[in-house]
Amino acid sequence: VGGGFALGILSRFQPLRHCYRAWALIASSKQTSTRTGTHLSAWQTLSSALSGTLGMGNIAGVAAAISIGGAGAVFWMWISALAGMNTKFFTGTLSVLYSRRNRQNQRYGGMMYVLQDGLGRPGKWLACIFALAGAIGFLPALATNQLVQFLVETSANYTPIDLPRFSLRLCIGLGIAVVTAIVIYGGIQRISRIASLLTPWMVILYLFAVFTSLYAFRSELLHALTSIFTEAFSTQALLGGAQGAIFIGVRRAALSNEAGIGTDTLVHALAQPKHAAMQGLVSMLGPVIDTLCVCTCTALVILVSKANHQVDYQGVMLTAHAFSLAMPTMGLSMVGLCAIFFSLSTIFTFAYYGSQCARFLFGSKSQALYTIIYLITIVLVSVVPMLSIINLIDAAYGCMAVPTLIGIFLLKSRVFKSWNEYRTTIQAT
Repeated sequence: VGGGFALGILSRFQPLRHCYRAWALIASSKQTSTRTGTHLSAWQTLSSALSGTLGMGNIAGVAAAISIGGAGAVFWMWISALAGMNTKFFTGTLSVLYSRRNRQNQRYGGMMYVLQDGLGRPGKWLACIFALAGAIGFLPALATNQLVQFLVETSANYTPIDLPRFSLRLCIGLGIAVVTAIVIYGGIQRISRIASLLTPWMVILYLFAVFTSLYAFRSELLHALTSIFTEAFSTQALLGGAQGAIFIGVRRAALSNEAGIGTDTLVHALAQPKHAAMQGLVSMLGPVIDTLCVCTCTALVILVSKANHQVDYQGVMLTAHAFSLAMPTMGLSMVGLCAIFFSLSTIFTFAYYGSQCARFLFGSKSQALYTIIYLITIVLVSVVPMLSIINLIDAAYGCMAVPTLIGIFLLKSRVFKSWNEYRTTIQAT
């Protein structure tokens, strides 16, 4: 968060003030030569990046933040998102500046190539740390575990066969692995096509469920908003340590929008804008849609329904309970459908991210082996407790954030140069 605001000050918040231009860039973007894999459009890269961030972090992660850190955690998620917009601009721009092409003329890249090509020999070590942590952090742990948990908890009313809980989790995990294999073996082109179709519809469906729930508890909306601000500066928030609202809010926001971690550089590098800074602006929309919009909606539904004070659930089941209180007949079904879409989109995108990290470390032939490990992991994590999974992912993401932030600050002059070139174009028109 501190790094994000520092970058904002250094850039005099100019990219942030021009964030609105990103919507125009997306509206005018066109798919160019995607059949041959040359590059993706701005909309495809954003939707693919969002499909990785719009996942269980928005449904389960927010619920976990509120149940552990209280309503004040939401405020610190907002602060983290605003800082993250600055960071996203820099990582999105650098990903294009240091992207590469393979023998088939396909673009590829990511933060590990930014570090290696931009910083030389010291950057090689940082790149290896990022790629190794990414290969672990991108394993489909949280999304799969929470999706399986939700389906198991709600399956009693829908499954005619009474299976033991372990067997049911295992069967669901196998089913997810099969669906994932069908999609990811089509490469990034298939993943991006599915993401560009799924992302807008799953967001619209989720927002419909949210606004319906908020209307049902409209009398509690003002109190919920007030509690976010008052509890954000309470004694527990400021001095609560690992259980405080500040720590929990920043942690969950980092896992949700991934700003400063460098994950979405792997897909933003596939774009080919006229100016690299244009992709930086597009990248900035990630925290806006992910955290400021979707995460806030989830938090408000939980707070207005007071579900966090009624049950001991954490994660996705707390969110499901909140929606079922607002919409008794269809709340659980709508959350279930959204959870399936959100989780699968994350699992598909992370398969590409992880395989690219494996490619950087061990060569292109290792991608096939990583994909097999990825599919096996889907089955294994379907029967593993949630807490150990969250700790593992948080640790891996932290290891990615350190080299990413070092690289951003050492290469910020390249970003400023690209921005000044783009700003000259803006002024000319």
